[in-house]
Amino acid sequence: MSIAAWWRRVTGAAVNSADARASADDARPMASPALAVPHDAVVIPPAPAPRALGDRVLRLGVPRGQDVAWVQARVGAAPADGWYGPQTAAAVAAWQDDQPGLLADGVVGPSTWRALGVGEVTAPAVFVPPLAVDAFTARVERALRAVGAQDPAAWAAVLSGEMQRHSIITDARMAAFLANITHETGNLTRLVEVLHYSAQRMTEVWPSRFPTLASAQPYAANGPALAERVYGNRMGNTQPGDGWRFRGRGCYQTTGRDNYTALARVTGEALEALSGDASPLETRAGAARSACIFWASMSGNKLADAGDSREIRRRGNGGYIGLEDVLAREAKIKAALG
Repeated sequence: MSIAAWWRRVTGAAVNSADARASADDARPMASPALAVPHDAVVIPPAPAPRALGDRVLRLGVPRGQDVAWVQARVGAAPADGWYGPQTAAAVAAWQDDQPGLLADGVVGPSTWRALGVGEVTAPAVFVPPLAVDAFTARVERALRAVGAQDPAAWAAVLSGEMQRHSIITDARMAAFLANITHETGNLTRLVEVLHYSAQRMTEVWPSRFPTLASAQPYAANGPALAERVYGNRMGNTQPGDGWRFRGRGCYQTTGRDNYTALARVTGEALEALSGDASPLETRAGAARSACIFWASMSGNKLADAGDSREIRRRGNGGYIGLEDVLAREAKIKAALG
């Protein structure tokens, strides 16, 4: 979805697409001798109609300006290119959240201008509907950073919408959900299960199936064979090759023919597409969506509200492997969210 379409959906307002381009997609630098830009801002050719600091309210979709670039540099939104896109709104909301007395809404109004150190503010004190999506995205990013997830800003942008659609919005729900998916994916670095294990590791992960090193050795570094051994004839896997075909994918590592079939019914996608070489579950959008759908199917919100992290782990993993790490991640996320 384009930024302009997203803005219209959130606010009902029409936005000039040229004014709504995300900074990440249009990083043309600019600068102006009429505006004092911090030394760490991106300096580029002058843009038309330079503005003084504090003379307008800044929010997603406003026309490009050097005042935006100045704010971007102050709150750490890169690049400081003057476009007030979703990443800038999220960075502003995160900065506001750390300032006493400011509403973390991603909008730079009179109070935020003053908090940024601008003495003379002429921006009108008008009501601007809070950008809940961007403020929430900032919280998701903060949670991901707390556990060392890869590309937290990019992942937050993808996860936040799906999480809101499935009401994963309270601190307890966010902590439980994000703790589990970051554990399952190695901090969001692996969206498909490779099953490349050493014999020793197999005896630790599946002790009942591999009680000795000798029993595990034939499957060492052999993903397809291992998948058939540990996933064959269970979770709906009845055909030869099902273990590998329906191995873990997505942020919650959807596994088994039964789970893939259930997911296909919800998304309307073909089972063959979900389990194929170009599975949408191996994309960020597909991985996030499938994880939230699975979370809802196992009543994750209800369990998180009750503080039952152990049962969440059992339903999501089939056992309690990794529970200690998940609990540690939950604690870090809750602390980061405050």
